[in-house]
Amino acid sequence: MGKAHPPAYKKAFVFVLIAVVSGTLMDTLLKVAGAHVGTWQLLVLRWSFALLVLLPIILTGSAGSMHIQSWRVHIARGLLNCLGSYALFYALATLPLSVVITILFAEPLFVIPFAVLILHERVDTKDVLAALLGLVGVVVMSQPDVSQGDWKMLLPLVAASSFALLNVLTKKWGAQESPVSLMLWMAVSTLLITIPFAASQWVELRWQDYGMALAIAVLGSVYSYFWIVGLRLGNVAKLTQLSFLSLPLAFGLGWAFFHEKPGAVTVWGALIIAAAVMLLSMNMARVKTAHVFLRRLFKPAKS
Repeated sequence: MGKAHPPAYKKAFVFVLIAVVSGTLMDTLLKVAGAHVGTWQLLVLRWSFALLVLLPIILTGSAGSMHIQSWRVHIARGLLNCLGSYALFYALATLPLSVVITILFAEPLFVIPFAVLILHERVDTKDVLAALLGLVGVVVMSQPDVSQGDWKMLLPLVAASSFALLNVLTKKWGAQESPVSLMLWMAVSTLLITIPFAASQWVELRWQDYGMALAIAVLGSVYSYFWIVGLRLGNVAKLTQLSFLSLPLAFGLGWAFFHEKPGAVTVWGALIIAAAVMLLSMNMARVKTAHVFLRRLFKPAKS
C-alpha cells in the first residue's frame, strides 16, 4: 500500500489525536458511571444516546447515504464492539483507571500484525521501534502489578485486541460507507446484542446517570467519527500508536478525579512516550539525520 500524501497524513494525525483525547475523557466518565450503573445497562445507555446524537445529522441528510453495502461489515463490527466494550466497561468499573489504560496500550501491538495480515500494510523498522519505545514508557509509568493473577486484569487486554481488529476491519471494509453510516449501524447492532442482557438486570437510575450517559455518548461519537476518518486518511499501523498519548492524560485525570498522584517514575514514562510519538511522526530521512548527528556528537575524539 502506498504512503499517504503528506497533507492528508497531517490531517489524519490531527483527527486521530482528537479521537484519542475524546476517548480518554469518555473512559474517565465511564469509570465514574460504572460505580452506579451495571455494565450491560451502561452499554445500552451509551449506544442509545449515541443514536440520539446521530439522528439530527441523519435526518438533515448531511451525512450521506445510510445504505448498507455489506452486512458482514456491521455484523463483525457489532460483535467486536460488544466484546471490547463490555470488557472495557467492566474493567473500568472494577480496576484503577491507570491500570486499565496501561493494558489497553497493547492495542497498537495487535494492530501491527492485523494490519500486515489483513491490509498488507508495510511496517518499517521505525514503526516497530516506536511501538516498543512506547511500550517501555507504559511499563515505566504504570508498573502494573499482575502477580496476583486476578482474571479481571485480562479484560483490558481482551478490549485492546477486539478494538485493534475492529479498527483494521473498518479500514478494509468500511471504505464504501460514510463514517456516520458506520457509526449508525454499529450502534444498532450493539443495541440488538446488549438489550436482552440488560433487560434482565435493569435498575432505576438517577438523572445524573442519564446526563453522564449522554456525555459519554457525545464523546464516543466524536471519538468514532474522527477515528474512522483519520484511519481512512493514513496508515493504520502508524496512526494507532498515537494512542500512547492517552496514558499521561489518563494519569492527569486520575490525579484530578480519583486522587492518583503521579510520581517521578510517571514523569519519566511520559517523556519516553513523548519521544515515541515524536519518532512515529518523523519521516525516515529525519531519523537517519538525527542518528548521524548523535553518532558524531558522541564519537570519541581522536588523540
